[in-house]
Amino acid sequence: MIILSKHARILITAATLAAAVCFIIIIPTCRSINTSTGYVSPNALIINEVVAVNQYCLRASDGSSPDWIEIYNGTEQVINLRGYGITDDLPDLFKFRFPEVYIKPGDYMLLYVASEYDDSSEDGYLRLRFELSGSGETLILSSPNSEVTDTFTYEDLPVNVSYGRADNGDYVQFLIPTPGGRNSGVANVTELLELCLGDPSLIINEYMPDNEFTIRDEDGRYSDWVEVKNTSLETIHLQGFGLSDDNSDDDRWVFPDIALEEGEVLLVFLSGSDRSDSNSELHTDFALGSSDAVLILSNRYGYAINTVELKADMGDNVSRGRSIIDPDKWLFYAEPTPGEENTTAGFETIQELSVNDFLPDIYISEVKTVSSVQSSDEDWIEITNRGDSAVVLSGYGLSDNTENLFAYTIENAILEPGEYIVFESEGGQNNDGLQVISLSYAGESVYFTEPSGRVVDHFYTGHQRPEISSGRADCSSTTTVYFTDMTRGSENSSIFCTTYTEEPEFSVCGGYTEEGMVIELIAEEGAVIYYTFDGSKPRTSSTVYSSPIVIDESTPIQAIAVKDGKLPSGINTETFLVENEHDIPVICITSDPTGLFSSATGIYARGQSYDYASATHYGANYWRNWEREVCFEFFEADGSKGVEFRGGIQIFGQFSRMEAKKGFAIHMRGCYGVTEITYPFFLDYDVTTFGSLLLRTSGQDWDKTMLRDVFFSQSARNTMDLDYMEYRPAALYINGEYWGLYYLREKQNEDYIYNHYGVEADDVDIIKGNRYVRAGSNEDNMALRAWVRASDMSVEENYEYLTSQVDVYEFMDYIILQTFFNNTDTGNIRIWKQHDTGRWRWMLFDMDWGMFPTTYRWNSLREFFNPAGHGIGDNFYSHMQMALLENDEWVDEFIEMYAWHLQNTFNHEALSTLLDKQVDEIYNEMERNIERWGRPSSMEMWLSNIEELREMLGERAEIVKEDLQYFCSLSDERMTELFGED
Repeated sequence: MIILSKHARILITAATLAAAVCFIIIIPTCRSINTSTGYVSPNALIINEVVAVNQYCLRASDGSSPDWIEIYNGTEQVINLRGYGITDDLPDLFKFRFPEVYIKPGDYMLLYVASEYDDSSEDGYLRLRFELSGSGETLILSSPNSEVTDTFTYEDLPVNVSYGRADNGDYVQFLIPTPGGRNSGVANVTELLELCLGDPSLIINEYMPDNEFTIRDEDGRYSDWVEVKNTSLETIHLQGFGLSDDNSDDDRWVFPDIALEEGEVLLVFLSGSDRSDSNSELHTDFALGSSDAVLILSNRYGYAINTVELKADMGDNVSRGRSIIDPDKWLFYAEPTPGEENTTAGFETIQELSVNDFLPDIYISEVKTVSSVQSSDEDWIEITNRGDSAVVLSGYGLSDNTENLFAYTIENAILEPGEYIVFESEGGQNNDGLQVISLSYAGESVYFTEPSGRVVDHFYTGHQRPEISSGRADCSSTTTVYFTDMTRGSENSSIFCTTYTEEPEFSVCGGYTEEGMVIELIAEEGAVIYYTFDGSKPRTSSTVYSSPIVIDESTPIQAIAVKDGKLPSGINTETFLVENEHDIPVICITSDPTGLFSSATGIYARGQSYDYASATHYGANYWRNWEREVCFEFFEADGSKGVEFRGGIQIFGQFSRMEAKKGFAIHMRGCYGVTEITYPFFLDYDVTTFGSLLLRTSGQDWDKTMLRDVFFSQSARNTMDLDYMEYRPAALYINGEYWGLYYLREKQNEDYIYNHYGVEADDVDIIKGNRYVRAGSNEDNMALRAWVRASDMSVEENYEYLTSQVDVYEFMDYIILQTFFNNTDTGNIRIWKQHDTGRWRWMLFDMDWGMFPTTYRWNSLREFFNPAGHGIGDNFYSHMQMALLENDEWVDEFIEMYAWHLQNTFNHEALSTLLDKQVDEIYNEMERNIERWGRPSSMEMWLSNIEELREMLGERAEIVKEDLQYFCSLSDERMTELFGED
């Protein structure tokens, strides 16, 4: 007989188990054994199964894992358990007394143990007030008159293993508990051998006991870590597997339900934070200490399957892991690879590693991952040869991805001793001519690989800025250092830093504040703070912080900290608003005023090449494709800061650039520190991640209603399949100065398409106007247009092909909206499709010229379906819509769809209700906006413009009905069918 304690099962040997295979594994009890075959009914009310150490085999409704006891009614009678008792402590037979509850013949009843809840619960399970011991005890079931009806004794039970009655009446352990059902899966010798010896396919692959800077966890800490690897050919589900750092510890940290694929490596932080959410980082509930001697990986039953002895005094940032060539050999790594295969150079002894000469003859010496927007330089990777002989690099690989170490394959390159060679990552192409490496500003690993597939060198770039590169201090160091003096293609500078100064902190957060507010700036010890008030970037030539700052007016404060031996910190920005509060969100833009407003470089200025004779203002700075760095702060209407990031700003719009109040595009880019931002800028909207945003003024409607574009697009939000831009009104401040009412909008680019359709940026074509490529290529578009011009859409085969290339119903909605609101600027065209498999769709934007008093009676259908072209000067192709008119099916559906929208989407009551809502949103802001810009001339004029728009909307449906009848040659009878009697 084998009796395993939890401690013993961790240390048990294969020899001990092998000697035991001739015995039947049965836990002894006070019962006699029934040796008959088949299922044997006990003909009594009994305790049928128990789990004393439950970690995951059963979950309660509250998510907890209580131990449990199962009762079985083996009689032929329904039993009312009222007054029955169950206990683990004589002589108290009624430690738990049953309420009035019934158990039918042949039914099972489950009891939760060690719960903090009352004796009954909404989930229907009874809850006991005592605990079960995993090391064994006796349970007693008694009748209301204190007669013992059943006694149940179990000894040491493993985690998630039950003990109960088998079909033949024996009492045994069950590897798979069956709460509330018939017991099955009796543990036998073979299963127990596998249980104790473990599955060698799941192993500890690498660990680091002294992490100083190799990798941060999500809390920003450098926690110690361990890797677990699946070496099998199948997926392993980790739920119930555990990690521990103590042989004698009954507790272990347990993995959540994670599927570890074939060959996959999983990183676990040994931080003590105890996080087991399968959708985020994993953190054990223990941290490694100097006295820890082992790391134990155990299976779901609590048995050790891999025990690793920890080596003492390994040194900071040194890991120990399995050789990628011989997994049974453990090596020390100066360049750890957390969460990845152990592809870097490994050493068998600490002494070998401590020579501090880890780098091979050819290695990665310097890397640049971030270029400024104004720079034409690409990101680059520099390789050098410190050996004594030339190396032919043909066939070597460069990559930022271990899944494809030859993302870029070097061709026809020889590296002489002492020579440097540079590869541009964005320009790098593989044999298929694809751009394959794009390095992240936030830091990532770069791999340099021999043709054989062996990783020669591995370098972590660290977080970079446009003015900084990273590399090796010299040929005998693997530590990442940063250079402000970049030396592309030559020996690295001897002046470098290993880290950044911490950003200074503000004693008060930005937003609304009172005049006279005192602000303190706090920096790390030994650092000096420099700050500015005017929006310019703080530098060491800026004002030195020496005493608290008093705020008397709306002011942006930007601050950095500088400490000897470290790089300057990032910029911390807070805008303090000494203002009457707005009832809409506030956006604060902080940027160097010379880059915004100076004649020489200001993107908002007319500049020195402005053509005063030109009606379009060509030559002005605001026509240039200039971009300036900004800090973007978004405050919700209640004054709380929602989000802040650094990005780029450009003047946005076409001829609206000529207006005094200009629109802006905001871009997130790596050179500013963030490539996308996740925040719910738009209410009741699924999209929350953005790579760019717009701040629109309402274009040519900025001095009239300031509503047209957002109103027209929102009218169709729920009834039309259109790619429109969501909006949110906001008050804009630039460098602390109120700039007026703006609309925060989505920007319709590759990010927009990915956010809404999941199509990757490199898999999309976007065309503006007739032929301007905004992404991808115009080849498919031009080929389709040529085919359309040469084809007859009345031929069904041609029409079917067209519908496979164009979303003709989305285009139908687009035409209906454009023509109903009589947009005279229909040249604002942007179409897109996914490569190969997608269909062309139209994007709705910039309808600021719709529904003007002088044009709203025009027959816009005739204008849009003009064979000579449409839009300003008839300059835009109309081939597609003219071709569709040749197909009777499409025309009939177009007429019926238009009629439906006239009666529903464009119902005057619905439009008027929407207009009232949008007027209310900005009503209180308009007075301040008018005071700032003088447009419109007064609140009375603005309200008059709103009423004028409302009146035009009231007339528009009848006008369009007449236009539709005329344009489509519809009889009066057909009109009655579509619209009913007048």
